[in-house]
Amino acid sequence: METTGTTVGLGVLASSRQGISINFFTEVVFEFQNSPPLVYLMAAFAMTAFYCAISVFISMLFFKPGRHLALIYTLTTFDLLLLGILSAAAGAASTVFHSLNQSTSLDYSICDSFDRFCSHVIASDVFSLIASIQMVLLVLLNVVSLAKKISY
Repeated sequence: METTGTTVGLGVLASSRQGISINFFTEVVFEFQNSPPLVYLMAAFAMTAFYCAISVFISMLFFKPGRHLALIYTLTTFDLLLLGILSAAAGAASTVFHSLNQSTSLDYSICDSFDRFCSHVIASDVFSLIASIQMVLLVLLNVVSLAKKISY
């Protein structure tokens, strides 16, 4: 579930290239690579999707009936770490969209010309918010699991 949100956000952000022609010789192109916070969001998406795939594999391979407190504790620690990274990247992407949507001195925002690029940035920011909520739920699930195992 978590992997789906981050993978879709990764795909939406990767396809956010848009260019407009100013004249016959000049084209202005906006890509996620032009903005360091969007590159950070892309890296956070990729890292979170990769971690979630590994986490699911480890959980299916090593979780057997019994006490595996160290493994649950380790996964919870990494879940919290990735939650912080993903939330910081989502905040950075939100500020990029906010700065793109601000009007300049000519009452003209960049999103008026690069509407597809801005809609991709918005969609990837929404997917990062969904992925952050999923990570919070995953952390809560791990904490409840830890609490049950410790109380026995």
